[in-house]
Order: sequence, then structure tokens, then C-alpha cells
Amino acid sequence: MIANDSNNDCFHDKDRSGLFTDGTILLIEDDRAILDLTELVLLRDGYTVLKAETTNQALALYRDNQLVIDVVLTDLNLSGDSGLDLAEKLWQTNADLQFIFISGDPNGAKKVSSLKHHHVAYLAKPYRLKDLVPFIETTVRASA
Repeated sequence: MIANDSNNDCFHDKDRSGLFTDGTILLIEDDRAILDLTELVLLRDGYTVLKAETTNQALALYRDNQLVIDVVLTDLNLSGDSGLDLAEKLWQTNADLQFIFISGDPNGAKKVSSLKHHHVAYLAKPYRLKDLVPFIETTVRASA
């Protein structure tokens, strides 16, 4: 679930020079409405978005676009394989690949912290749309 605070415009036009605003994000979410809304937010902020609803689709997109993907933004609990399973598979190809996991699972943060990998972050659902891009930017800058 994503909370939209109607009093705050999530599609802000602030000066964002020097921030991670033109990268490519591999987005995986099995809820189509959340997938499409998240894609819209990211596109409006200047990102290129490759989206998938399953880990198999994500693996295929990664295989075809691995040289341009800067960060993977994935739901933790997907139907079929989990976002954690996806991370383990992709880290076999690129150990430096950055992952941001999103979940409403009350144990989500604990699951992500158990990865013992330095290129991970966790964002709990529900989150406000206006907070998504700043969270991504902060996460990417912190690992640079």
C-alpha cells in the first residue's frame, strides 16, 4: 500500500542538481496498480524504469539491460520467488548491484538486514509517494 498525501505534491519541481535523477531502475512489484503508480512517479522524476511483475521477468530484463541498471527496487514478498531470492540470483552476476526492498511485512526490515550485504536498503509500506524518490536518492548516494 502506498499513501498519497494530497497536501504535498509528490511530483515536485525542486532543484535537484547533483542528485541521482537520471539513472535506470529495475522495478519489480506483483501488484499491478502499485507497479504502474510507482513507475509513473519515477518517470516523472527523470528515471528510466524497467518494470516486471515476476522475478522471471526481472531476471530477463536484467540479463538484457545489466549494463544500464543502477538500482533494483523490488517488493520483498512477490508471488513465486521473493525479492530476496531475486537479489541472491542477481548478486551472482554483479555483487555490487544495489537493492532497495519495499514491503508491508512487519518482519521485512529484519529479513533484509539478515542479508549481510552492503548494497541494500529497506522502505516500509505504506510510504508516501513524495518520500520514494528522496529515499532512493539518499540510498544511492550513501553507497557511492
